[in-house]
Amino acid sequence: MTYDMGRDRPGPPERHRGAVTLRREAIPKRTADQRLLDSRAPADWRTRDAWRALRIVSEFVEGFDTLSDLPPAVSVFGSARSKPDSMECQMAERLGAALARAGYAVITGGGPGVMEAANKGAAQAGGLSVGLGIELPFEQGLNEWVDIGIDFRYFFARKTMFVKYARAFVVLPGGFGTMDELFEALTLVQTKKVIRFPVVLMGTAYWRGLLDWIRDTMCAEGKISPLDLELMCVTDDVNEAVAHIAEADAALAAEQEAIQQGVFERTAAAQREASEAAEAASRAEQGDAGGTGARRGGVAAICVFCASSRTLPQRWLDLASRTGEELARRGHTLVSGGGRVGMMGAVAVAARAHGAHTLGVIPEQLLVREVADLDADEQVVTPDLATRKTVMIEKSDAFLTLPGGLGTLDELFEVWTTAGLDLHRKPIVLLDVDGCYQGLLSWLHGLVEPGFVRKEALDLLIVADSVPAAFDAIETRLG
Repeated sequence: MTYDMGRDRPGPPERHRGAVTLRREAIPKRTADQRLLDSRAPADWRTRDAWRALRIVSEFVEGFDTLSDLPPAVSVFGSARSKPDSMECQMAERLGAALARAGYAVITGGGPGVMEAANKGAAQAGGLSVGLGIELPFEQGLNEWVDIGIDFRYFFARKTMFVKYARAFVVLPGGFGTMDELFEALTLVQTKKVIRFPVVLMGTAYWRGLLDWIRDTMCAEGKISPLDLELMCVTDDVNEAVAHIAEADAALAAEQEAIQQGVFERTAAAQREASEAAEAASRAEQGDAGGTGARRGGVAAICVFCASSRTLPQRWLDLASRTGEELARRGHTLVSGGGRVGMMGAVAVAARAHGAHTLGVIPEQLLVREVADLDADEQVVTPDLATRKTVMIEKSDAFLTLPGGLGTLDELFEVWTTAGLDLHRKPIVLLDVDGCYQGLLSWLHGLVEPGFVRKEALDLLIVADSVPAAFDAIETRLG
């Protein structure tokens, strides 16, 4: 969803921080997420990590405890900027009502626009309406149609609840936040983290430019499989959307016992490998004198997002190798997704071959799928994809995105969204070689005029057309 910094609210300014409400001068200058993601934070914050961990755990406990008794639910995403009479708000209201009549609770971000419309439709149809709010530098508040509301401090805790307690995602027109949630959902389905989890896009005209780019560029270049295009159901028909979700729900119920058995077996194998890797990571971290970040001796820690597919054309692997070599030549540290295949592996191998320090961050479920980069100087194993992204953001000083697939876009939009919300001020550079990302960029620029994306947020992304230019841009921003 998109957050509106300019939305007026009656009364004095206020901030919700978990169960606490702050007003006027009591509102702190920075949010909990901003402090968590800032690798340049004052040293005194490092002594508070244990307390911060307890606060994070408390958010998960609060969410699990509050939502554990929900009926089957569907998470609905879309722009907070949309007006009540817009096409997407009217569609969201009809969708909320149809889901409620089908026996589903409706979960949204609890804000205005599309979120409020979906909550309203569900509530007026007699269904359960849930809102999961977030502490932001600007206050938004939960809309009046929310029956059960939770205010979170941390994005990753909130996003876990969107997935854990939903049977499907429905995504209506929206901006960066909406795309972050869309690509995270697609990545979870693609990597089999969630099984038979329908992702429905509503508003065919709105999504056409993005879908054309995904098919004609991303898929054509081998960044995703043609089968990945089938992960999304695209429609303007509310009844079709609800029927698609109900059919997938019924099929999952029929297969649940067999699926669970397979999950247990895969989890056991992954945990054994994760345990061994975690011991190695623990020994490496004990010797890390760099605090919470990966910056070493004043050199920048640069996080590189890119494809990990095993079937990429050689020219993309060569591009990744040149990136790793240039990073090392300039004396930087590499932060990567921790895999040793595809472009991800090529960057890490080239960086180490030319003397760079490498840090790999990999979730347990991808240890086998991506094949862990066991030669990394440091390796961190996380329990899930959401935690992986949080660790990568925390340990990096800048972000460089090479050509990639759904997971790459998920990571790009997460760091872009959090920068747009002023949760960090780290440089974000997109390496657009041979116009690979031009279709996506053109589509995004077209969202500025109707108000789905702020021009100031779009300007946070630096586009470079060569590897040296990308690192020049990062070093200029870092000063």
